[in-house]
Amino acid sequence: MKSIDIHYHEHALEKNYILILTSNDKEKDALNSILKHKAELRLQMPNRGCTIGTLDKRLIVHLSGASGASKEGSIANAAVRFIEAYSTPRLIILAGICWGDPNFTFIGQTLVCTHILSLNDMEVTPTGTRYRKRSFKSNTVLDEDQLASVPCTTATMASLETLYKSDAARDDLLAQYPEVKAGEMEAFGFVQSVGQVPWVVVKTVSDYGGDSFSDIAQKEIAATTAQRLPIIIDSLCQSNGYSFETVSSAYLHLFDAMIGDTISLHERDVKKIGLNDILNNEYGPLLLRKLRNYCSETEYDAEFPFLICDVLLELSQNAFKHNGSKTLSICLNATSITVMTDNDVFDMNQLTTGRGGAEAWKDFSERYMDNGNISYRAKKNHHRFSLHRVNKNLRRAKENCAATIRPDTIGSGFSAPNGILVFETTCSSVFISTDGILMRSRALSIIEDIKRRLSQGLVIYLCCRNSDEAQRYKSAIGDDTEKLRVFTV
Repeated sequence: MKSIDIHYHEHALEKNYILILTSNDKEKDALNSILKHKAELRLQMPNRGCTIGTLDKRLIVHLSGASGASKEGSIANAAVRFIEAYSTPRLIILAGICWGDPNFTFIGQTLVCTHILSLNDMEVTPTGTRYRKRSFKSNTVLDEDQLASVPCTTATMASLETLYKSDAARDDLLAQYPEVKAGEMEAFGFVQSVGQVPWVVVKTVSDYGGDSFSDIAQKEIAATTAQRLPIIIDSLCQSNGYSFETVSSAYLHLFDAMIGDTISLHERDVKKIGLNDILNNEYGPLLLRKLRNYCSETEYDAEFPFLICDVLLELSQNAFKHNGSKTLSICLNATSITVMTDNDVFDMNQLTTGRGGAEAWKDFSERYMDNGNISYRAKKNHHRFSLHRVNKNLRRAKENCAATIRPDTIGSGFSAPNGILVFETTCSSVFISTDGILMRSRALSIIEDIKRRLSQGLVIYLCCRNSDEAQRYKSAIGDDTEKLRVFTV
């Protein structure tokens, strides 16, 4: 799994993601199994695993830990430290399993909770156990009609670091607090510390917290919660008006880092809706963005990403539709593009008749292969396109060392001691795009930072919109290090 440092993407994340918390390996594995475009998110704090991915194009940060709150590795402690240290989430979801009131719930029923009774403080007296109740309510709005279709229902939950395996103890708690319909072990440890950030607990009943307690079904129940989460999240976003930004340069930079060099498809994903629809509408734009990285005035022209994207999508459609493929991956390497399947492939050079695929192949071949700019080979289970015009160093800088602008450092009246450009500190060459830089004051600030980086020995690849803009940057920077590479798209 690709690894990303959260430090370089906090601007893209600020109030633009959902933080999902899990408290054991069963919940963790179930949640990770439904995320797309997963990458490890590196944190500067102890944790038991942090993954970033997407659900229906929404950014998800999945933080995992242990149950309860007293352990150092507990998810409650990890959640509090995360929220204090990093970008604010739009919504927090504690997801997993819980015990339920046998008179109100059934095994496998998912409960959505915005009201927690923290009962972790207690005293044991000769007459029984008495809990010191603290009540916490989230400002999250629930649409019970929408949630009923999942199926799930709303409920008040007790939260305390106690594993219930006794009918008598459970019934005693329920008698004292009849509004409680279920119980769990983590929410009390963080809900009081999240301020105004909306939160919700989504857990599925795995047992009744009584004499017949068993953990055998927990893995299956955790998977049930994960499978129902996308619909629940849709409902929460609609009823609360949560929106997520997906087109800014900061977001796209993060998304590129999450995807990495490989786009993977599985038969089960492309069969959910029409094959042609999902290839064209979901994977097409994703692939097109990655393919644009091969374009510059010294590499491939502006038509290249569209023509090869057409070929790759038609090739993928044929693999699933006619060649019986179950899996397919498109690997976008520095100097080649490889399509791999789980069975032998069909040589595209043999494709002389047909509809979309044959037409796409003909146009692509005439423009790029006949002149030797690209060569193609089909062998066993893969197609390989060798890209002979690619600048390897530029390609690596685009993929691994693209810079973004540190928020609140331009026009603030204060100098930024670490500069305004943010990129991996291990990079010896940095890619900077002027796309989205519309104000001259912004451009001048970037120019000063570029000069500083050049004096430190870094190679700068500066991508401009056109030749006039490129000349303005060259004149303003006045590079004498010979490490500045200015070019146009």
